[in-house]
Amino acid sequence: MGFWKRLFEALTPGSRIVLYVATNESDLFRVTGQLINAGVPYTVKSPLTARPQRGGFLIGERAQIYEIYVKPEHEYQALRAISSGNR
Repeated sequence: MGFWKRLFEALTPGSRIVLYVATNESDLFRVTGQLINAGVPYTVKSPLTARPQRGGFLIGERAQIYEIYVKPEHEYQALRAISSGNR
């Protein structure tokens, strides 16, 4: 995917939705594994790209939160993949 296409998708409202927020790496790997098995395209916003938390003890301390995004047309398929993996 090209740079301009990614930039356009990031700036266009409604182009992607937050499907899941993982608070640790094991949740991230579990959910992304289920999405890969279902063939659902996704993107992840990692703590490395997130803004530093305010009021943290260390300067530059970042939250361990991963946001998993999917496009609206893949939302139903992605939710089914995640819910079927939790049984």
